[in-house]
Amino acid sequence: MTNQHPTVTSLLTRTLAPILLLMVVLGVLGVIGVYRTNQAVNHVLDEVSPGLAANREYLQVMTDAETGVRGWAIQGEDAALQPYRDALKRLPQVTASLHGYEDLRPGLDRLIDEQSELSERWLAVYARPRLAAGPGLDGYDQTRFIRGKRVFDALRSTNARIDASFDAEAEAARHTARLAYQRAVIAVIVLTVLAAFVAWLLARRLRRRVAGPLTDLEAVVRQQASGDVSARARVFGPSEVAAVAAAFNTLAEENEKARAVEGASKERLLQLDHAKDDFVSNVSHELRTPLTSIRGYLELVQDGQDADPQTEQMWRVINRNVDRLGVLIEDLLALANVESHNTTLTEVDLGNVVHDVVTDLRIAAANRGINFVLDVPDNGIRVLGDRIQLLRAILNVVSNAVKFCRTDGHVDVRLSSDGEEATLTVRDNGIGIPAAELNQLGSRFFRGSNAVHLQIGGTGLGLRMVQTIVGKHGGRMSIDSEEHEFTLVTIRIPVLGPHTAEPVAGEAAPGEPTAPGDPAAPGEPTAGESRE
Repeated sequence: MTNQHPTVTSLLTRTLAPILLLMVVLGVLGVIGVYRTNQAVNHVLDEVSPGLAANREYLQVMTDAETGVRGWAIQGEDAALQPYRDALKRLPQVTASLHGYEDLRPGLDRLIDEQSELSERWLAVYARPRLAAGPGLDGYDQTRFIRGKRVFDALRSTNARIDASFDAEAEAARHTARLAYQRAVIAVIVLTVLAAFVAWLLARRLRRRVAGPLTDLEAVVRQQASGDVSARARVFGPSEVAAVAAAFNTLAEENEKARAVEGASKERLLQLDHAKDDFVSNVSHELRTPLTSIRGYLELVQDGQDADPQTEQMWRVINRNVDRLGVLIEDLLALANVESHNTTLTEVDLGNVVHDVVTDLRIAAANRGINFVLDVPDNGIRVLGDRIQLLRAILNVVSNAVKFCRTDGHVDVRLSSDGEEATLTVRDNGIGIPAAELNQLGSRFFRGSNAVHLQIGGTGLGLRMVQTIVGKHGGRMSIDSEEHEFTLVTIRIPVLGPHTAEPVAGEAAPGEPTAPGDPAAPGEPTAGESRE
């Protein structure tokens, strides 16, 4: 079907060929005009101007000769005659050079010959007789002087006529150049207008043949995007556009079928997601009760026996693993609660939350010689949030800093606001995080390799929980770290103001109760999550 339509290539070829032909003609005419202009200019520079200079040099030589004779006649000194002698030496060379340009213009050779004859006549009737008569008044002859002056004036007149002939040749060359330039400009203008007109006609035709089908296809795509899944494109125009329209219709039909399958799959995935959340919550609840019983009976059995050192070691291992399992269950419950339920948003003083966290952890930090540096504004920073979840997130971050900090180190906790966002930074000088593992932070159950190597406890769920809580408050979190040097956690949350007065999309409005059965709502968050 598409073979019955012309191709875009053939349409473009038919459109561009006349324009390209006109451009070639335009270029050829331009080159011809430039060549003729350049030829005329070169004629003036290479032939006319040197010939004119040679003629003027000829007059200068004869003038030098006349000056030398006059000076000798007045002064009577042999040195005054030097210009005359130099002029006679230069005269043959200048005459030969001038004869080289006698073919430039008709009659120019006759004028050059006439000038040479007048030069010889001046030498014969005046210069040589005057030198033979001697200097001063004794050698002066008025008749000879008048005759010589007439001959030299005739020489100047002939030289001027030669100059005029060279000037006329230069003017003719300039006229030729101007004419060639004007013709080239006229041709360029005419052909440019013609090319523009032809291009307009051909572009109009091309637009009708190509843009029409494309516009129709675009309108159908917009209909599809607006929800009209029944819209179909007309198959017409160039073969490529027609093929795209046919492929689009096929794709639309396949998409229509896929939407039904996608809807069913999405519903099934939602059911599975809810089932997963319910499973994690139920299993965690079911594990918590027997684990509490196990811990209680272990304590009773342990208190009722006098165990040897080996048995004591076994009790410690059992208790440590029971504690780890308990922390993991609590973390799973807390994470499931954070990810699955809405958040109750109220006005919270973030400074008080940070201060409470540092107060709770200060004793544990002091036992390891870790010093807290706390910088919180006195006037408080208000945010719209869930205090329990914010407390849980900040406690996770600060407790991680204490856990991974070096003994006798320090943890800096600073809170500030720029009027738009509250910024909390927690920095420790602990073991840091390997650079290759920074991009894995936030993955479930991920723990840094150096933390595992040093056998520092944790579940690998803490930072995941923090990221989820911060995200539900419309904030963002970033981590910068260098192994063996430091770790810096930065949390930014919008402060309470006109632009944050409404709850974050997807969260519960202030005052809305949390979902029933939330195991962590009435209690405080647990500490000790591992750095992810």
